[in-house]
Amino acid sequence: MLKKLKALFIRLVKPTVGKSLPDSTEKLNECYADLDIENHWQGDVYLKDSFVQSSLPNPNVPYWMLVNRTCHLYQGGGRSIKLPYLNFVVVTPLIEHVKKSEKSIKNTIKDLVNDKLEGFLFLPAFPDRGLDIHLVVNFNLIHSFSVENAPKPSDKIIQMSSPFCEHVFQLFTRYFYTVGYEDQTIKSNEYIQSIIEECEEQLKDK
Repeated sequence: MLKKLKALFIRLVKPTVGKSLPDSTEKLNECYADLDIENHWQGDVYLKDSFVQSSLPNPNVPYWMLVNRTCHLYQGGGRSIKLPYLNFVVVTPLIEHVKKSEKSIKNTIKDLVNDKLEGFLFLPAFPDRGLDIHLVVNFNLIHSFSVENAPKPSDKIIQMSSPFCEHVFQLFTRYFYTVGYEDQTIKSNEYIQSIIEECEEQLKDK
């Protein structure tokens, strides 16, 4: 499954003739832009009701955020989306995240707003465009929907502005593509202590 997801994110697509991306929409504030209802954009957020309901892995998830790259989603000039699947991550109301946290409300919210919780992202409310509650994106929960079962661009409720969108997906990429390695030896207390003693000895000689 991980290999399939990775391939969908990083594989190359053929360049389009002319422009490869739609024109940027008007920036409304630090986080959000005016909605482009003709095209999907990376970071678009949709209500669960916009999906084919039988395709939802969990009907209790209220929102989903699109994570495919915008250049793979552009449909202008008669071009259609070439990807068979679109990838979305779970988005929930902030209050639901706070309820599940073992930290205090203050520390939970501070960590979210300051991007200190690996795998989670804070999205502020935007009442001017109908988003009356704060949201939390959960990068740990990702699901692929066929293009036929995914929402239309006109169904989106949020579109991210630049450079907030780039910041969001820098966090996502850093989290999603972290490469682990066997590091117990060099991170052991014994090994660290041996380095300390080695440095102390070298300093004595100077």
